[in-house]
Amino acid sequence: GRDFTMKRWLDKKPRFIVIDSLTELFNLFEVDSKERFQNYDIWNNYNNSVAKFFRDIKQDDTVVICTAIDELDTFMNGAGTQSAQRRIKVLGKRWAGEVESQALAVFYTQVKHQAGKLPEYQLVNSPNGVHSAKMPRAWREVSKLPIETPNNLNAILTACKIL
Repeated sequence: GRDFTMKRWLDKKPRFIVIDSLTELFNLFEVDSKERFQNYDIWNNYNNSVAKFFRDIKQDDTVVICTAIDELDTFMNGAGTQSAQRRIKVLGKRWAGEVESQALAVFYTQVKHQAGKLPEYQLVNSPNGVHSAKMPRAWREVSKLPIETPNNLNAILTACKIL
């Protein structure tokens, strides 16, 4: 099997690791699991790989930044009515809607279109009922960032005093 562990990267003590894209990494977990296992063990290994990834990146002071593809997921809520939520795309049900809970901050891209102009990309950092964007209160207080911020991660990390 392939070695997807973060340990070899974290042992080098980098300040930042950027994973572009988390969706592709999860797809690699699936391919690796299908090559090495059969039936239920495929998904058991896949789920264990995702869990191990999240454990690994939380063991260190390194800032891990991940991009991911999101999807609009439709589901039955606790009241028995159909709801939709924008979530990071994952395979299977175990991690559906759970990836965001593993992150300290989650930003969703919002695209604004104006006639005759290029699209304007904003990073949204607060939930709105459809997505679960979030950032720590301390970051919000230090940075004074608006809920919709221009798509510039360097500016966000600088404003939050992470750089």
